Amino acid sequence: MTLRVLAVLLSSFFTYSFCTASAAQEMVNNCSDWGIGLNSAAERIQGPSGAIRFGADASTSGGGIASFQLIRNMEFVGVANGVPRAEIVFLKPRFKQGETYRISWSTFLPLDYVFDFKQEEIITQIHQETPQFGSPPFAIIVSAGEYKINVLGSTNGRILRASKSAGEVQRGSWANWDLTYTPDSSGARSITTLKLNGTSVAAFDGVSNAYQNDDSAYLKVGIYKWDWLKRPSDVDGRILYVSNVCISKVS
Repeated sequence: MTLRVLAVLLSSFFTYSFCTASAAQEMVNNCSDWGIGLNSAAERIQGPSGAIRFGADASTSGGGIASFQLIRNMEFVGVANGVPRAEIVFLKPRFKQGETYRISWSTFLPLDYVFDFKQEEIITQIHQETPQFGSPPFAIIVSAGEYKINVLGSTNGRILRASKSAGEVQRGSWANWDLTYTPDSSGARSITTLKLNGTSVAAFDGVSNAYQNDDSAYLKVGIYKWDWLKRPSDVDGRILYVSNVCISKVS
């Protein structure tokens, strides 16, 4: 499906604008504008050549669409860690522990998206700056036809994990996400509250959601399929569309 065809189809879909928060409550730090391409000052691509494309979006508030397409036999040498991924990294803001952020974005999986029952893929994550390796503090995972939400942190050398299902994946329609995130490795002040299409689907308040002493975690959107080259899979291709990413620091 091309971006032009998708833009026409999307004109009939549910539209939800995230980047209109009251200035008295939030300060907008970074919103995507992919109708004109990548903002190289605030965003970076991780993926094989040609895996990520940008285009206009006729159905939403003008922020444009990014398409992420992976094929299993693509060349991943030179991609971060040499692992199958097509992601956009948001270089700012960095998530400082004890501060509260609101992150909103939309994802779209087409009707012909085939679920992989043999392994999972991440479609959104907050990635740690330190340590360099390890599972992300926050991730939305497509797992056998369901959204799985993972939260992870560390304190005093111990890794702490929590996970919840956010319900069945709906193909062929936009999933509109809204995350309130206060990172805190101790869990004392932490908030991880996720809404999907306006309905709360996961809350991990009081749960460690950051690596200890890490004040530089950052947002990534796109496809990350870490075991694709190592384990059996039901699929040889993945495609995801993302639009209207907005990161705000709550005052």
